Amino acid sequence: MRMWISALLIATVTATAAACSSNSGGDRKDAAAPPPAPTVFDDQLKAIDKAKAVDTEMRNRVHDLDRQIDNPGDSAAPAGDDPQANDGSH
Repeated sequence: MRMWISALLIATVTATAAACSSNSGGDRKDAAAPPPAPTVFDDQLKAIDKAKAVDTEMRNRVHDLDRQIDNPGDSAAPAGDDPQANDGSH
């Protein structure tokens, strides 16, 4: 009798686990997902993304300037950064 109860318990747990993990037809991976609906946070999210991009550019520029200061004879200066072009003598 005890073996029947154990077998029934194992079968119930297995069936429950299989039912929970099965994929219903509504969650198909090959179907294209609709675009997300606009929310009130879209403008703020765009502003945050833009700020992150500006921050990355600023950090890269600071890194380049620090490298130029550390190695003044290095020819790694980006094109268009002629320090004498803006001296006002033109």
